[in-house]
Amino acid sequence: MSTQPVRVVRHFDGVVELLLDDPGRGNALDLPTAEALRAAAAEVAADPGGAVVLRAAGGNFCGGGDLRAFAGRMGTPLPMCTRSPPPHTRPCRPCTSCRCPW
Repeated sequence: MSTQPVRVVRHFDGVVELLLDDPGRGNALDLPTAEALRAAAAEVAADPGGAVVLRAAGGNFCGGGDLRAFAGRMGTPLPMCTRSPPPHTRPCRPCTSCRCPW
């Protein structure tokens, strides 16, 4: 693993790899890795070369979200919609049926 969770690897034939490079954690996505992936994609978009390939080091492509990293963010509940009819009992997403402010 390098010191960066995502690397940009440019090949002589113009192919560009975005490489998830944290195999010790199964290349799981946490906030720093997601931000690094976004920054790497922006770098490649500015100078794309040829084809762009997303791959990962180690035996796993990506183990999904790093639940340990997100556990600290789970303490604040999402607001519930209290408008009627009817009040929702689950976290509300913007919708047109209740015009909920969230």
